[in-house]
Amino acid sequence: FLFRSFVYIRKGSLRLISHEEPLMGMAASPPPCHQSSEAEQGTQEVDTTGSVEDSYTLVVNAFRRDNLLERGLLHWAACTEPEQIRVIWNDVQRPLPDFLKSLVKRDHRLVVDTPNTSNLTNRFLPEAFLTNAVFSVDDDVTYSCGEVKDAFRIWQQNPEKLVGFHGRHIMANGLYTAEGPNTVFITKGGFANRSFYSLYFAEEYKDLREAVNDARTGEDLLMSFLHASNFNNSESVIEIPPYSYINMEENTPRSLRNQTGSRRQGLVKRFISYFGLPFQAAIVLPSLQSSSLGTAKTISSH
Repeated sequence: FLFRSFVYIRKGSLRLISHEEPLMGMAASPPPCHQSSEAEQGTQEVDTTGSVEDSYTLVVNAFRRDNLLERGLLHWAACTEPEQIRVIWNDVQRPLPDFLKSLVKRDHRLVVDTPNTSNLTNRFLPEAFLTNAVFSVDDDVTYSCGEVKDAFRIWQQNPEKLVGFHGRHIMANGLYTAEGPNTVFITKGGFANRSFYSLYFAEEYKDLREAVNDARTGEDLLMSFLHASNFNNSESVIEIPPYSYINMEENTPRSLRNQTGSRRQGLVKRFISYFGLPFQAAIVLPSLQSSSLGTAKTISSH
């Protein structure tokens, strides 16, 4: 067998495929592309008519926390289940750090998406996902590979539901609590069908996306409202209490949390004025740690 490697540049995306690909006895590979300028990007289209059904895409949102991003990606790269690991590089004024370029060369699954803005809503851009299942997570959060795998198996049986680890109960006064959840915030780790990423960027919701981007918070809230208002089933979400959850950045100043909380409450009220309150009680499953699936393992801290 002969082997070769290719560099792909897609609109707003960098992918370096560094693994060896056989040229004989295998399906033909696409031709090599040069690193195109911004004006040229967008000409390299990816066929998304099919999808990988027994795997998922992992999307990590990144902004100016390189040490956390590196630790998180090293962890996720050890998981064999994701078909792709996509990094949303929202730090548009800064080039990719060396560690990220190195990881792209080492793992053919790693794709770096580079939007033209630093909008929070970029994390839900409908990229050229190779799978129907998309697992979204912040750059400061990890779970064991086994726990995410087990959650994916549950999502496969409920592909139109949100399946996540952090449930919340959104109330009419704009506040929310962890008790009696009626949604899940998938930005802290959760699965959604890729079709909801396309829905998120429908023209009719443009003003709501702009409100999120202006507030610099609340992209998860908007996804919850969009999903609930477009799901024709009273049990639209599944919460799974996590057992291997690690928050690598727990020292957020209380003053910042309070400011964000006030803005989030305002956004909830705005979303309620647009959608109403479309939520129903979530299905809450027991922790997967003692599940009969038996594939999850707790990861150690880095």
